[in-house]
Amino acid sequence: MTEKKQVRIIIAEDGSISCDTHGIKGKQCLDLLEELLKDISIISDPDLKPEYYEDPDVVLIDTKEQQKLGSGGQ
Repeated sequence: MTEKKQVRIIIAEDGSISCDTHGIKGKQCLDLLEELLKDISIISDPDLKPEYYEDPDVVLIDTKEQQKLGSGGQ
């Protein structure tokens, strides 16, 4: 199943902007944020989550869950 892609952008009263993404990995995350914010902000000093360093084309599979399914759930 494909993970849902989400972007949350919060603009605080002082004008600062914080963004958080889910389901978007690697450079695609920053590329998307730059496109969304291009007319209102420049991204500087981003706090990158571990997902940023993952390959966006690799799908991780929980092998323990696969083993349960393959053994008839036992």
